[in-house]
Amino acid sequence: MLAGLFLAAAAVASVHCNAHPQYRAQPHTTRVTIASTGSGYSASAHVAFVLRVVRPAVVPANDLALRGHAAGHRYIAQQIVAGAGGSVMGFGRTRAAARSALASDIASLARDTNQSLLRQEQTYDRVTDDGTAQDQGPIYGFPGGADVTAFCAR
Repeated sequence: MLAGLFLAAAAVASVHCNAHPQYRAQPHTTRVTIASTGSGYSASAHVAFVLRVVRPAVVPANDLALRGHAAGHRYIAQQIVAGAGGSVMGFGRTRAAARSALASDIASLARDTNQSLLRQEQTYDRVTDDGTAQDQGPIYGFPGGADVTAFCAR
């Protein structure tokens, strides 16, 4: 019975507190051009990424340490997104094949960017011990701040 109450309390706590938001980098393509190369076609585009919130941070307004840890997650995601993107090219024997190759290359870039984002987020949580050692962040190039002392389930 006591274990059941603890699990119920933990479930309620996790709904109301989340200092580990999740983000996703979504590609935004502009300036798509397709040109003949003599032996086929090249398709090119400029790709920038937009940061999307998959699961928002939910922390008490008065807990500055938890808010700081969650803000660190957002800062890292913003840095990854800002550094991603650029010109992408795809080649094919036909215009359609070049466009398809371009779409595939953009999807691959998005996948790589999101994997990088996930790795950095996980490293940040390991370095800061999910915020309980937030002061260690700057040593490894991550945001720092006050150490978290309150429980906040993932």
